[in-house]
Amino acid sequence: MSLVKKILLLFLAFFSLFVAVFVFISDTIWRNGYLELEHREVRLETKRAQLAMDSELSRLHTLVEDWGPWDDAYDFAQTLNPSFVQKNLTESAMANMKLSYVLVVSPAGKPLYELAFDLSTAQYTAPVPGQAAQIARLTGLSNAQETGLSGLVRLPDNTPLLVASHPILTSERDGPPRGTLWFARRADAEYLQELSTLVQGDLFWSEPALPAWEESSDTVYARWSMPVLNEGEAFVMGVTVPRAIVQFGQAQHKAFLLVSTGASCLFLLLFFLLLNRFLLNRLRTVSAFFGELAEKPNLSRRLVLPDRHDELSQVARSVNRLLDRLEHSQTRIRVLFQTARKELASRKRAEKKLLRISHRDALTGLYNRLHFEAESARLIELRQDLGLVICDVDGLKLINDSFGHAAGDRLLCRAAQLLKEHFTHRGVLCRIGGDEFAILLPHATPELLEEAAQALQSALAAHPPLEDGQLRLIISLGCAHLPGPTLSREAFYRAFTEADDAMYRQKLSHDQSNRSALVQSMMSLLEARDFVTEGHSQRLQDLCGKLGRLAGLSSSRLDDLTLLAQFHDIGKISIPDQILFKPGPLSPEEWQQMRRHPEIGHRIARHIPDLSAVATLILHHHERWDGKGYPLGLAGEAIPLEARILALVDAYDAMTNNRPYRKALSQSQALAEIRKNRGLMFDPTLTDAFLSLFSQQEDRSQVNPLLIAAD
Repeated sequence: MSLVKKILLLFLAFFSLFVAVFVFISDTIWRNGYLELEHREVRLETKRAQLAMDSELSRLHTLVEDWGPWDDAYDFAQTLNPSFVQKNLTESAMANMKLSYVLVVSPAGKPLYELAFDLSTAQYTAPVPGQAAQIARLTGLSNAQETGLSGLVRLPDNTPLLVASHPILTSERDGPPRGTLWFARRADAEYLQELSTLVQGDLFWSEPALPAWEESSDTVYARWSMPVLNEGEAFVMGVTVPRAIVQFGQAQHKAFLLVSTGASCLFLLLFFLLLNRFLLNRLRTVSAFFGELAEKPNLSRRLVLPDRHDELSQVARSVNRLLDRLEHSQTRIRVLFQTARKELASRKRAEKKLLRISHRDALTGLYNRLHFEAESARLIELRQDLGLVICDVDGLKLINDSFGHAAGDRLLCRAAQLLKEHFTHRGVLCRIGGDEFAILLPHATPELLEEAAQALQSALAAHPPLEDGQLRLIISLGCAHLPGPTLSREAFYRAFTEADDAMYRQKLSHDQSNRSALVQSMMSLLEARDFVTEGHSQRLQDLCGKLGRLAGLSSSRLDDLTLLAQFHDIGKISIPDQILFKPGPLSPEEWQQMRRHPEIGHRIARHIPDLSAVATLILHHHERWDGKGYPLGLAGEAIPLEARILALVDAYDAMTNNRPYRKALSQSQALAEIRKNRGLMFDPTLTDAFLSLFSQQEDRSQVNPLLIAAD
């Protein structure tokens, strides 16, 4: 199909779609408009009918308000004198007041007198049986309203009755009520016909099950519920409204569509004539040119079109320029193609390199967890015997907390190097977690696994210590063997769990001895890096013991105090030597780093069972009584008693012994300094007790029996 035909068909399709959408939108807007007008009219008629019904109830209520507080009615309620009825409730009076029913009810709710009237014949009639009792039941509800009650009542024969009531009082509205006066009017077909004159539709009583809104071709039926005062289902009133608005709107819409269709056809014809002259003929020329160019490629040909200064003329000029540059462009495309091929090859090499990097652990250079998963899947597919070794570096978190993550990284690298020496030539070595390694050993036997595990343990025993010869590399391992015929992914992960459990059991057996050795190693490191090497820890233990007993500590707390005196500065093993041994004052940044040692010591002690009891005391041993200490700024008795004792004794020992940045003070100078900081740095009561220890040394005859209550 030619481009010209496609343009014509496309235009016809879009034009038809536009007409259809236009018709649909106009029909929708038009229909919504006159339907909204119709709904508004029906709602207005419904409102009028409701207002008419409310007006009738209001009229009845006004009448009964005039008759209820009346001396004659007050006497009639007591005597039931017929002359009251003959004089006031005549047939003409009932017709003028449009009353269908009058009822007098005693205060106890018992009907005393009833009078029925037929408005259509203007004559008295017999009351409906049970009608009086039906209305009398509402007396209690009416008495609750001081101004009476009005509304609809369903009679025993299901006839709606408009009622209004008022207490029977004297004309002065005093005296005890002698009952309730009820005026009523039957809401029958005649009454609805009378109401229909007030609206433009016909009113009717409807069945409850019918819909609230119903439409036919020429009528709308609107229904609404009207509650009743007595027990029973509510009445449903309806109104019929002719659909004159809809019929008028439909006629107008049809006329509009006819006019629009005629105008559209005329416009379409004119458009086609202009389109053929200014566009389609020129498109045929362009199509013929490109067809000939495709059959006989000739770059010297040119597209010739009348220059009308439009897009097609611009296309002709552009095509001619394109033909001029085509040969140059072809050469350039060849160059670009070669460049793209080189770039693609370079990208493939980069992808391969990234793939290799993604399978390596950056710290140790071993394969990572991703490679472990891929390699295990490959070996499972081969269905060959497979050995699995799971290794874990013991105490890594404690090393990180004690010596920093750099020391932990060095430990991991040492472990990786040792594992490389024993397993790389046998299998695939991977780091699968922070401190966990896994080795896949193809064609392994149980004997080979046992031999490899023993060789690794022997190598660990001979491996040189770390961190100045104090800390040793300890690795726990577990092994599992998988026979080739039963090898599957499920069996592999069961074996992985088995090896991991075996490793964990060995780790538990190592745990206590490793931690005890680690405590001793840390203590040796601490003594090697402390300011004082001769008797510092022992002096603190002695003085703390004396002051603790004077403070009334129990034996178990004295043991904790001794342990605290020995290990309170364990966090200093992670402080750099240039800060610890600096001869001059520390800078603010160096002080900030030095003040971290209680928190570091607290973390170390929490991981060592032998020191966990004093971990909190280590954290608080640099707090001050006035709250200006660190790291938490605790004050007063919020600081543990053992920490307060150590702070006092440690300050005294620091002042009376040489430090890199100053010489030792005399005992009297140190005691004077402690007395000066009583209530500031130190617990006042403990300070007095501490000073008394030295006064006892000077004068044994003067005994200070001060006892300090334990916390």
